Amino acid sequence: MFTAARVHTLFILLISGLWVYPSFAQTPPRINYWICKAIDYEDNVFERQAGDRQQALNAAFAACKSDSKQPTSCVTAYEYCENVYAGRRVQAAWRCTAFDTTGYAWPGDIQFYRDDAVESARYTCEQASMFPANCYVRLITCHSKLIYY
Repeated sequence: MFTAARVHTLFILLISGLWVYPSFAQTPPRINYWICKAIDYEDNVFERQAGDRQQALNAAFAACKSDSKQPTSCVTAYEYCENVYAGRRVQAAWRCTAFDTTGYAWPGDIQFYRDDAVESARYTCEQASMFPANCYVRLITCHSKLIYY
C-alpha cells in the first residue's frame, strides 16, 4: 500500500508545507508608500513612512515633537515627502508652455512643482519673445510625468 518512496514523498510534502505556511502568514511588504521628514532648529531630521502621504507627514511631525530638544521648532511640508513605488523613489515632473500675442509657444524647463513650471515657462517667454509684456500661461498647457530615481 505505502512504499518507502511514497512515505518519504508524503513526509517531505508535509514538512515543506509546514515550513512554507509561516511565510504566507507574514504581512507582505508594502510596494507603495510615502516617506516624509520633519526638521527641527538643529537640522535634526525625523523620517517616518506610511501608506498615505498625510499619515507619513503626521507621523514625522509627531516624532519631531516628541524627540526634539525644542519641539516648537519642528517644521514639515508636503515638499519633504517622497513616494516610493516598488522600491524606487518617484516624483512628478511638470512642464508648462507659455504663449505670447503672436501665438508662439514657449515651453519652459522641467520642474518638480507645477507653480515653478508655470514661472519657468513665463520667464522663457519673457526672455525670448518680441512681446514680453504679453506672455501668459494657461494651466491646461501644463503636463506632468513621473520620474523614477
